[in-house]
Amino acid sequence: MNEIVLETKNLTKYYKKVAAVYDLNIQVFRGDVFGFLGPNGAGKSTTIRMILSLIKPTNGKIEIFGKDLKKHRSEVLKRVGSLVEKPDFYNHLSALDNLKFIGSLNGNVDNNKIKKVLEIANLIDRMHDKVKNYSHGMKQRLGIAQALLNDPELLILDEPTSGLDPNGMHEVRELIKTLSSEFNTTIILSSHLLYEVEQVATRMAIINLGKLIVQGKVQEILNDEKQIIHIKVDNLQKAFELLKNENYVSDIKIEDVFIKLTAPNNKTSDINELLVKNQIKVSSIIPKRTLEDYYLELTQNEHPKMRMKKNV
Repeated sequence: MNEIVLETKNLTKYYKKVAAVYDLNIQVFRGDVFGFLGPNGAGKSTTIRMILSLIKPTNGKIEIFGKDLKKHRSEVLKRVGSLVEKPDFYNHLSALDNLKFIGSLNGNVDNNKIKKVLEIANLIDRMHDKVKNYSHGMKQRLGIAQALLNDPELLILDEPTSGLDPNGMHEVRELIKTLSSEFNTTIILSSHLLYEVEQVATRMAIINLGKLIVQGKVQEILNDEKQIIHIKVDNLQKAFELLKNENYVSDIKIEDVFIKLTAPNNKTSDINELLVKNQIKVSSIIPKRTLEDYYLELTQNEHPKMRMKKNV
C-alpha cells in the first residue's frame, strides 16, 4: 500500500463569511508529482499556505508524514521544502553566497551540500555569478535549489513556472522530472499552466471555488469517459454524414483535413469499423483528451456565486 505523505481532512478556510477553501480532502502519496490545479482564486495558494502553517485553517485537519501538523509543526516541516511565489535573493551576491547566507540561517549548511543543490538545479557553472545577472528562469531554479537545502522528502512548488518564457518553463520542468525520478522527492506542483502539469504530474487534484472537483491518477482521469478524436479519411464529407448520425457522437465538425468529434473512449474501434464498411479509407484515428480539455469541462460552468458562505 502506498504511503500517504500528506492528507487534508475537511480542510476549510473562511475569510469573513466566504470560504476560500471548503471541506477539502486530498491525498498525496510518496513519490507523487501531484498536480494541484485550479483557476485564479480557486483556493490553491490558500491551501498551500495552510499546509506550510503560514495561515491557520478555520476547520479541518492536515497530516504530514502521518502526523497532525498542528501538534507536530516543527518536526514535520523540517522535512518539507517549498517555493512559494517569487524567490527573493540578494542581487549583489552570487548564487553560492546567497545559499551560504541562507544555509547559515538554517543551521550552517555545509558547502558540499550547497554545491550539490546548485548542481541539481543546473547552476553549478554559474554559481559565482551575481544573481542580478540571472534570467528569471535561473532565479526560479535557484529558488528550488534553496528549497532543497534541508533534503526535503516533500517539496511544495507554488506556480514555479509563472512568468517564464518557454526555455525557462522547460528548464524548471526538467528539474522537477529529475527530482522525482532520480531523488524520489514527493512534489506538490500548484499551477494553472495545464500543459506543463500534464507533462510531469503522476496524480492530480482540480479545485474550483475552494472545493475539490476531482483527484486521481492523471492518465486514468484523462482516459475516463469521453474523449476528443481526430480522424483523417479520404472522403471527409461522406465520413462526416455517417458519423453525425451515431448517437454516441457529439460536437462533430470538419477542421482542415480532419474530422474532430467527441465520443466515449471505447468507441474508437466502432468508428473505424463503420467507416471501413462504407468504403472510406481511414488514414488515422487519434483519440486525445488533454488535461486542458478535461479542466475546461469541469470548471467552465462554475460560477463565483457558488462559493460556500458561512452560516451565521
